[in-house]
Amino acid sequence: MKAPPRHRRAPARQPVAAVAARAVPVAPQEPRPSACGEAFLGDLAGFPPRTFEKGFSRIATRLGLGAALTGDELRSLYEAAFLSCLSNIAFNRLDGCLGATLAARESTRVALEQDFMATRDRLFACPGWQRLSSSNRGEVERILLSIRVDDENLAPEL
Repeated sequence: MKAPPRHRRAPARQPVAAVAARAVPVAPQEPRPSACGEAFLGDLAGFPPRTFEKGFSRIATRLGLGAALTGDELRSLYEAAFLSCLSNIAFNRLDGCLGATLAARESTRVALEQDFMATRDRLFACPGWQRLSSSNRGEVERILLSIRVDDENLAPEL
């Protein structure tokens, strides 16, 4: 007698690296570079609405990045965009701290900024990124890689 089928639970929230690492399936033969990028975006498109993953997939697909970048390059863009989003939250005090400035929070903001810049620099060095037109790169940077600090959150001038 066969065992009853198991029901799958919804996936738990996982770190960026864990999601990105399993997003592109390993194929027995070398796929076209664009196929990897499209597969990565397809996997992210399966996330629930109003999640970072789903929004990233929608934006990257609209910009044609699945065909222009490899899976690894899209993973780098995904990580940089995620760190950009976290940096915007931290720098603009959208993290629920009600404006509290603590040394620990400042060190977190600095670490986020440094991680973002290092990840963005790795993306900018990718061959696929360099092949994008300057207008396409500019649009990606404006939409996914911008960090803005509201005036009221800037450090006071000395």
